[in-house]
Amino acid sequence: MAYERFYKSWANRRRNPFTKTENPLLKQETGLIIPTSSPYLIQLVETPLKEAPSSIIVFNVTDNQYMTEVQTAPGQGQFRVDYPEPDGEGTGLIEFSSLDAGKVVNVTYKGTGSPVVTEFLEAVLEGFDNAVLGTVASGNVKNSNDTEKTTTSTTPVKLKEIKINQNYSGSIRVIWLMACEQGRGVWGQVYKNGTPVGSEQGTGSQGWQSFTQDISGGLQGGDLIQIYVRAASGDTGHIKNMKLGFNWYIISFKNWILSTPLSLTNTDPLDATNQDP
Repeated sequence: MAYERFYKSWANRRRNPFTKTENPLLKQETGLIIPTSSPYLIQLVETPLKEAPSSIIVFNVTDNQYMTEVQTAPGQGQFRVDYPEPDGEGTGLIEFSSLDAGKVVNVTYKGTGSPVVTEFLEAVLEGFDNAVLGTVASGNVKNSNDTEKTTTSTTPVKLKEIKINQNYSGSIRVIWLMACEQGRGVWGQVYKNGTPVGSEQGTGSQGWQSFTQDISGGLQGGDLIQIYVRAASGDTGHIKNMKLGFNWYIISFKNWILSTPLSLTNTDPLDATNQDP
């Protein structure tokens, strides 16, 4: 029986099983991306309520136009929804045409609860090996290169370097401390593969001062994150405690693109190698 197959899916439904009454909440998911390859499906967080006329609205942000709901295989500018039983299987999937692949859409609907069905759970569990991980820059330190280095050079010289050993999608924060001996000045700037990032930052303090610089656009295995330092004439610049910080999040599982990236609380370090000159 169908109810046996979907027994657990009713546990977190906004539905009174005795009166057969739905208690939906208005939901909106924005910035969803139609996959660029088959199947052209988007997984909603909740299963939409089936109504006549339909209450689900899909707005094509890329083309600045509303899309039309259909009951058969969708063509360009169209979509169809898998509603709860008896109108569907209750997966909360929306199907699009290959002609709309890669487009961004916003979906407004009345949510009836999460589609926790066997196929979805298995896909998520198996998908961890294929999960797309991302990073967002933060003070959550994932790698430390604390060795103190000094320079009297008045032109920038590379004093700190960290080699990235695998690909990362997102942003990362570089954190470090600088000070100078005579109070005349020390300046540092973050570089990526020998190219400056952001602006040069400096201090005339003889006590340690903290600096940060965010790097966006992701990292590739083999990338070098560096800090170049210079000192004022007659002074000695010091730098130490170079760190890379970020928070982990998951962008997608297999073919399911998350409308809101899933924040992770794991403490896995950055796969990197400290290699100061």
